[in-house]
Amino acid sequence: MKEKIYYIYAAYVDGVLRYIGKGSGDRYKHCTSGKSSCVDLNIDLYNGKKIEVKKIRENLSEREALNAESLLIEVNYDTLYNKKKGLPEKDE
Repeated sequence: MKEKIYYIYAAYVDGVLRYIGKGSGDRYKHCTSGKSSCVDLNIDLYNGKKIEVKKIRENLSEREALNAESLLIEVNYDTLYNKKKGLPEKDE
């Protein structure tokens, strides 16, 4: 079975970093769908704010993606809507 490939994405609202996430496939599209689980992104979209989503790291394993997402959320915590992060996995 082929291992799933992940990426890290960032959503900017009017040029300000507001959301960091990990995903595969089209996961990043939730940021501009109006149906995101992040209510603040939906509010911004409906209020006509410009939301831009960029993939910032690609071709990651799930462990690499979780670790990168956690670190980026921690570093950018003050500006983000999402405060919850995936727990980094430890080597056994």
